[in-house]
Amino acid sequence: MDTTDDQLSPGGWVGVLGAHCNADDQWVYAASNGTDRAVVCRVGANGGLYYRGLYKGGEAERDIASGREGSYRTISDGGTVIVISPKKISVENSSGAELSQVELTEFHFKLDQPESFD
Repeated sequence: MDTTDDQLSPGGWVGVLGAHCNADDQWVYAASNGTDRAVVCRVGANGGLYYRGLYKGGEAERDIASGREGSYRTISDGGTVIVISPKKISVENSSGAELSQVELTEFHFKLDQPESFD
């Protein structure tokens, strides 16, 4: 399998199932700080986007509600939203207050992917 950088394959982070795309989907954004890892994946060639990540030891998967070139917001779940930006991932409550966050030291974009959201 071809990999780049810190074991990043077309499907996500190698050996980190919580930060790997489903089926044959491929990432359009991937980030890590060495412990926490995230991918934003596209369903098929032109489908919607979703987030999969390993964040502070827990795994999450959520559909993306909106985003532009590396900054994404997930659909609210349980009153929280995950916000993914090039340099950090944060969890916000329904009022937009940041509940927790982690800094990211490595991030990658696939700019050849369509970036349509709404």
